[in-house]
Amino acid sequence: MNITKEDRLAYAQVLQIIRYLNEKEREKIPNEVINNYEKYKEPNYKFEYNSNIDLNEQISEKTKVIIADLFVRYVASYEDRKEIYEREKKQYIKEELQKRANLKLKPLFEDNNKQDSITDKNLPVVVEKKSIFRKIILKIKSLFIKN
Repeated sequence: MNITKEDRLAYAQVLQIIRYLNEKEREKIPNEVINNYEKYKEPNYKFEYNSNIDLNEQISEKTKVIIADLFVRYVASYEDRKEIYEREKKQYIKEELQKRANLKLKPLFEDNNKQDSITDKNLPVVVEKKSIFRKIILKIKSLFIKN
């Protein structure tokens, strides 16, 4: 398991945020998960939550992802999870449709009346493999044609 410095900082931030959860929500998160964060957090980093500043401005993107994952996995109710998954599904479909609209592919078998500007030197060389019997026959024929 390769844990980066960014991961270690995010774990420290996550642990501090978990401390601000109410006891009922904190108990939903398994102790082994919290212990793993404790084990891999950056030991010299102290994250201080400032209630006067928006939390999104205080934490890293990695921390946001971990907090969202913890919420969906452990804290959220069944209805909340269902709503989150439906919202993500709609967003995914919307993005996929947007990608398809942006592709603007030409039909696969469209007639192309334009002359290609490819020169012969750019074309790949095709090597024809001949069997040994074919080579012998060609050699014999070439001897008769020369005489």
